[in-house]
Amino acid sequence: YLIINSTPLIYLAKINRLDLLNKLWNNLQAPEEVRKECVEVGKDKGYTDAYSLEKFFDKYVKVHKLSEEENVKLLRIAEEFNIDLGEAAVIVLAKKKEENEILMDDSRARRTAKIMGLKPRGTLYIILRAVKRSIISKQEARELLEELISKNFYISIKVYVNFLEQLEKI
Repeated sequence: YLIINSTPLIYLAKINRLDLLNKLWNNLQAPEEVRKECVEVGKDKGYTDAYSLEKFFDKYVKVHKLSEEENVKLLRIAEEFNIDLGEAAVIVLAKKKEENEILMDDSRARRTAKIMGLKPRGTLYIILRAVKRSIISKQEARELLEELISKNFYISIKVYVNFLEQLEKI
């Protein structure tokens, strides 16, 4: 099981590597808010990735509609921790499903998830895990990192260096 947020999905779509997710996990799940953000909002803004994301959601992602009570929780979390609704919805869904592993990139949302006992993973984790599973080579991983950065994926120099160090240890 992996509960996913929009940012990693959007960036994996931008580099045409959404396939890594369904090769690494059999069961991908997301709250309805994440699908809306990736597909409807993306289409409204004219992002071509929104169409590949729509196909990906339809084929590989189980989308959950949260209850009224869960929506109240997600609004409270979003406001209290100053994170967006999609990220708060991922946290609420993970707690409901008793799943620890979630996929999100925003540092504030990741800190919030950790406070709530979850294990947030990011886009770079997906790439490292794909190398460990021999789905891609180390060289492909480096190229994907460069491609992500060229698509305005922000990472600090510290995270960049850490990624390369972890890659070499595989």
